[in-house]
Amino acid sequence: MAKVPARLRSVTYSLSPMRTGVMHGLFKDWASGMATRVKENAVDAGVFCALPLGATVWYALNYKENEKLEHRY
Repeated sequence: MAKVPARLRSVTYSLSPMRTGVMHGLFKDWASGMATRVKENAVDAGVFCALPLGATVWYALNYKENEKLEHRY
């Protein structure tokens, strides 16, 4: 049986010289996207910032109170 050569298709990928923007869509809506993410996570960010601040204030007040009580006779 004779071998029939298979027909091959080749695909060539190239960049257009008219499209020169590198990573065009990456920073397209960056500001609005970040604003949306901040709005969605505002509660989490508030808790993240408020808890350490509240804990520090509580510790300082407790320390001062214990220092006052320590010097009593």
